[in-house]
Amino acid sequence: EFSALALIHKAIKKDPQALSLETAGEILFQNNPEIVNRIFGMTVGRIAPGFAADLILLKYFSPTPLNPANVLSHLLFGLAPFPRVEHVMIHGRWVLRNGEFLLVSEAEIMDHSRRRAEAIWARFQQGE
Repeated sequence: EFSALALIHKAIKKDPQALSLETAGEILFQNNPEIVNRIFGMTVGRIAPGFAADLILLKYFSPTPLNPANVLSHLLFGLAPFPRVEHVMIHGRWVLRNGEFLLVSEAEIMDHSRRRAEAIWARFQQGE
């Protein structure tokens, strides 16, 4: 979403300088929490008591030093296109640890998905 934010503004305005990385960061870290609060009535945007937080930890091997001055560049360019999600916490409860789901069987879900996909493709082939 951060990548899309940074690129869509440039594409719409047909200007590669239409949105600075700093402005994109402000939208991500300041405006988004305010929007969530207004729409869902949840206080988000910080890891602190009283704030709703779902957390993810990504496996990321930084090709260059990572520091506060370049963290937005790493978010935009370093993590794209598909970072490996290692851990996920939702409402204070771990649902993914070390890349493995804790509350559901990934194998069962994949098996079910394959069967459903076969049925859907069969319908397309029959012209339904």
